[in-house]
Amino acid sequence: MVANKKGAEIEEQVIRDLIVPGVGNRRIFRILLTSACRFSCDYCPMRAERDLPRRALEPASLARLFMTAFRRGWCDGLFVTSGIPRDPVFAMERMLQLVETLRFTHGYRGYLHAKALAGAEPGQIERLVRLVDRVSYNLEAPCQRALDEHAPGKSVAGGLALLETARDAALAVREARRASARQAPAPLSFAEGLEKKRLIQADHLMREYGFSAEELVYGKDGQLPLDHDPKLTWALANPGRFPVELTTAGREELQRVPGFGPRVVESILETRARESLRDPADLKRLGVQVGRAGGFVTLRGRLIGARSIQTPLFVSGYSGEVYEFSPGTFR
Repeated sequence: MVANKKGAEIEEQVIRDLIVPGVGNRRIFRILLTSACRFSCDYCPMRAERDLPRRALEPASLARLFMTAFRRGWCDGLFVTSGIPRDPVFAMERMLQLVETLRFTHGYRGYLHAKALAGAEPGQIERLVRLVDRVSYNLEAPCQRALDEHAPGKSVAGGLALLETARDAALAVREARRASARQAPAPLSFAEGLEKKRLIQADHLMREYGFSAEELVYGKDGQLPLDHDPKLTWALANPGRFPVELTTAGREELQRVPGFGPRVVESILETRARESLRDPADLKRLGVQVGRAGGFVTLRGRLIGARSIQTPLFVSGYSGEVYEFSPGTFR
């Protein structure tokens, strides 16, 4: 009961729904590193001139709090911003400490959106771009005159320069990834396209489904297998994690079921909270493709589909290996 109450309190205070085109509903953990700020922007409830209690979170503590919420299925990603208590460089460095702790210490590969801070150094913005999925910045006014009136101490030119730095850093990251892909040997254009698709799917697993790079399964040649998608390959290599019981499994367990995309997982959780799931027909109404997920899930202790045999489609010289359940398709 305490854990449920704590989760409800966190959800009410900092977790908000976000609709992502093509993906569906995402639950984003939104937090301020600190409510203290040296600026007095007219529109900001945290402006320096206001007499109100100020709070600050240590980056390491916030990282642990977020990872607890993420692992318990309370949220799918993080949005972080901050007041500027001393100077922008100090505040930006604390945000980078949080992001680096999540990525490198906790191995978090999910969605991260960070608000860049006015006055941060270009090198800090470049570091941020390399580590997060989205960087945003508030220009706050159309011209310097308006900014001087409503947000004294900030610069339109400085904000534009920051956005240009972020853009250039993002383009550099994109080009580096393209160069890396071009270096990979690909004797056949079809195989090249399939390899790129696998890389995209693997990246999606880490960013959207919480997989770590160490969990991806590679072939004997050190490459991602082309016979099955990375999510399915992981499932086949971890039979002890299946089947998953649909009436009790948490968000993280459901997200790892081959054939389950974010929309399906959210539909199952939302429906399960208000009514009982009784048979495969209930699941079909939620968009579950029973034939794909059947061998990986149970409903009230029973598998929801036949464990059919499926031959890989893109590998020549198939060995004839037979699995006891349907491999399905990654979503």
